Amino acid sequence: MDFGFTSKMGEYYLQALAGKNAAVKNTTAKNTSATRHGGVSFGDIVSTKSAQGVSGQENVNLTNFKNRLQAMFPGAYYHVMDASKIPQGTWQRMDFPFEKFFAKEVDESVLNWTPSGANPAMTDPKVQSRLDSVLGQHSIVVPPALEEKIKSDPAIADKIMANINHLLA
Repeated sequence: MDFGFTSKMGEYYLQALAGKNAAVKNTTAKNTSATRHGGVSFGDIVSTKSAQGVSGQENVNLTNFKNRLQAMFPGAYYHVMDASKIPQGTWQRMDFPFEKFFAKEVDESVLNWTPSGANPAMTDPKVQSRLDSVLGQHSIVVPPALEEKIKSDPAIADKIMANINHLLA
């Protein structure tokens, strides 16, 4: 899915859509960060795209956090698991199987992975090959407790989405 976010023309298009959406709602702009600085907020983009459909494709249900994330970052992977069980030192190893998170389904055994030898160098061809295999992709791992909070409180979902957007965009 291409949302047209990649160019200046896309930015002008989104601003025009947000303006049309605001006119249709016939509401006054509140003193939000997006309106103070003349920008378009994520909520404006989502509501506009949701209302008109995405580039003539079927309308996407953007009430689900996973769907919102994948609409903002097409091709992103979303997993619910307790990754806090993985020790920091294990995460930082060059032979940690991080590429497993860049698949539709993740085997829970990755949470119990243990190294079998010395940490390979970053310049090792196998490490570089694994890094290249996921280049430009995004994977979000959400703990089960946070997933429940996201489902029950849209404000938390909005805040997390804004943080992810700031981090990845």
